[in-house]
Amino acid sequence: MRQRLRGNQLQGVFTTSTGCKFKYGPWKSKSSYGLIVPLEGMINQHAVLEVSKFMMDLEYSEIFTSPLTPEEKSQFLEFGYMVEETLILMKRSFDIPLQTKDRKKLSTHKFRKKDLSEILKVDHASFDTFWRFDENAFLNAKKATPYVRIRVARKNNQIAGYAITGAGVKEGFIQRLAIFPDHQNCGFGTLLLNDGLDWLHRKGVSNVWVNTQPTNQVAINLYKKTKFEISKDELSVLRFSSGMQM
Repeated sequence: MRQRLRGNQLQGVFTTSTGCKFKYGPWKSKSSYGLIVPLEGMINQHAVLEVSKFMMDLEYSEIFTSPLTPEEKSQFLEFGYMVEETLILMKRSFDIPLQTKDRKKLSTHKFRKKDLSEILKVDHASFDTFWRFDENAFLNAKKATPYVRIRVARKNNQIAGYAITGAGVKEGFIQRLAIFPDHQNCGFGTLLLNDGLDWLHRKGVSNVWVNTQPTNQVAINLYKKTKFEISKDELSVLRFSSGMQM
């Protein structure tokens, strides 16, 4: 299945001959960079070969993967992909009750389409170049899970931070949490995180997952404060260039 976006950019789901499925499309707004996301099926060398060739046929000069587990990563590395970035994976179980006492009485607000440009400014101020969202990356995150909640925190009628929280059948995900630097350490991160956790708890998921950069100690401390634990397995974003030998 393929769906034309604009120009030569394509997105959809690619199924290998072995039944392995990958979501594919442009990585952010760079038309020459592609993104593949494993969806289901066992990843082996045949699957990596087929999806990589497919992306090259779409004339993507660089292929990035979504964050991969060590098991997924091994097949891509053997094929010739390189590690671009490494992430810490953290997990929270709802077997641990949510903390509702001593919460600051602040409110979150619904995301409105007209908020997008301001949200992206917050995002760009919060992350380095590689991890920054553009409109395409934001929309991909919004559609990554069956259910999604996007909330913003405001101060003086300006967006101080935002969060994207996703839910599947049993698992929940803190997909994005960004606070404008001038408004950090003011409780907005805790506010948005608790809002997402409350929503996931109502959805009935068992566990919540989040990943962050190993150097982002502020985020790590925030998640630990809300009872997330660091997983022993790291995640890796990989890259393959058209100049590499297949």
